[in-house]
Amino acid sequence: MYILLAIISGYLLGSIPFGFLIAKRKGVDIRRLGSGNIGFTNVLRNCGAISGALTLILDLIKGFLPAFFFLRFGELYGVLAGFSAMLGHLFSLWLKFRGGKGIATGLGVFIALAPWASLIVFLSWVGVIAITKMVSAGSIAGGIVLPLASFIIYGKGSISYLAIVMGAMAILMHRENIKRIISGKEPRLGE
Repeated sequence: MYILLAIISGYLLGSIPFGFLIAKRKGVDIRRLGSGNIGFTNVLRNCGAISGALTLILDLIKGFLPAFFFLRFGELYGVLAGFSAMLGHLFSLWLKFRGGKGIATGLGVFIALAPWASLIVFLSWVGVIAITKMVSAGSIAGGIVLPLASFIIYGKGSISYLAIVMGAMAILMHRENIKRIISGKEPRLGE
């Protein structure tokens, strides 16, 4: 019963397209601007710092809440709720099963499940962005660092295996960015 509740509530909360809704309040369909993504970076670039920050915070929260709440019933419940929130963000019920890349939502999940690994991922994300001026490069680095940090700090277990899956998903969702980075065409912050 709790497993089904964790999956459904995680998905429904994760499915709320905050970036889309915030941009829409400004009269913008964020899916038609920039990268077409509903996440933090595209909202930041096209709707401003406040809208971008609000998108980031709300996407973090929608990943954090279900994982944190269901963790009290056991690690597996927290993992399932968090993974479902991530899937909700990637495949939003409200946007015909399209969504964002899941970086902020995934970070929210891991803040609840693996806070020390999340701190390492966040620091690597910030460090790579500071060096490259590319948010996508930071996100890709986070996808690589997450499973490594999880296994080193928490060992084998459902949280670390989730880190492998979500890290791989983060990299996969950035495949177009990877092509642009290689070709030197990926936008940098401030451009």
